[in-house]
Amino acid sequence: MVSLYVGGVFNSSRDGSFIVQAIKSAKEVYIMFLKTGCKRVVEASNARKGNVKDYLLPRVFGVGFMGLGRYTKKENKKAYQLWHGMLMRCYYEGYLVNKPTYRECSVCEEWHNFQNFTDWFNENYVEGKHLDKDIKIKGNKTYSPEACSFVTLTENNIDSHAKAYLLTSPCRNEFEVYNLNEFCRVNNLTPSNMHKVISGERAHHKGWSAKKITN
Repeated sequence: MVSLYVGGVFNSSRDGSFIVQAIKSAKEVYIMFLKTGCKRVVEASNARKGNVKDYLLPRVFGVGFMGLGRYTKKENKKAYQLWHGMLMRCYYEGYLVNKPTYRECSVCEEWHNFQNFTDWFNENYVEGKHLDKDIKIKGNKTYSPEACSFVTLTENNIDSHAKAYLLTSPCRNEFEVYNLNEFCRVNNLTPSNMHKVISGERAHHKGWSAKKITN
């Protein structure tokens, strides 16, 4: 049987080496994993067997880790499902082969930690809505608390198919527009004529010029 002692370095069954920092009792052994600095309090029997986990070790697509806190995968299934899917879209090669546009996307470091993502999820989730990263910030490529929100599937579909245009007024003021029809209504412009300007059939409409900037 392995004998534990303070300052001793031991191996876990799958997460690398850890050092014993203190032994208070058979049920209270303080350890720290050498690779990540993760500190835990475990039972002596588990430490001797190497049956201890490093919660800061990235296990999900090479970046995501559970973190130290109260949230577990089992008790936070919806949050975990969204967190896992978000990381998959950005870092799993099998997904990126079929969805190459996501190669430019990433998840902020704060959300590599499941505990942090679940905090945000609990404060913002709306039943039946979907996680979105680029409706609040157009063209955004990074999942983060500042950029993400929960939207309906309809809102998500409309936004994903929306076209962006750069319109320039007769006074040379520029406007980035995602809903061309609504912009034309508010500014007393004719949508069909603005589309002709965009396609090059007309030089301008009521002094307005325009061009498509994204799909």
